[in-house]
Amino acid sequence: DCACEARFDWGEIRLELALEAGIIRRAVVFTDAMDWTLAEKLEHALPGCRFEPVEMRTRLQGACAEHSEDLCSLLLKLDL
Repeated sequence: DCACEARFDWGEIRLELALEAGIIRRAVVFTDAMDWTLAEKLEHALPGCRFEPVEMRTRLQGACAEHSEDLCSLLLKLDL
């Protein structure tokens, strides 16, 4: 349904999200980050999350605290 990508100091990332009624149903992540587990962590953390800042931040902090603020700001830039 939507996609976003950005380059950060820690690497490039592309997020592809399938949304339904404001809920993230599926996440596909591509990244060249040094943390080779990042994509898998995000693909497991985001489904079921409401597309709203507080819940996304909580999920992202649980999955990858060191990148959560960058990722949350990227997701909030989506024009849905």
